[in-house]
Amino acid sequence: MCSLRLCRDTVVRLGKTESALVRSLEHDSLLMDRVERLMTIPAVGPITALTWALEIGDPQRTG
Repeated sequence: MCSLRLCRDTVVRLGKTESALVRSLEHDSLLMDRVERLMTIPAVGPITALTWALEIGDPQRTG
């Protein structure tokens, strides 16, 4: 029973951390524009789109 509570607490804590991170990144208008465009793809939600946008960066970059 104690391990289930620990797991649940961890899931709740990670959810709060994820939400706080997403809220802080929403202040970057260029990033959020990319995220919104990526979310037009079926089955792509905010976390997948945000992860992709952060990892890839600007697709127009050179070099």
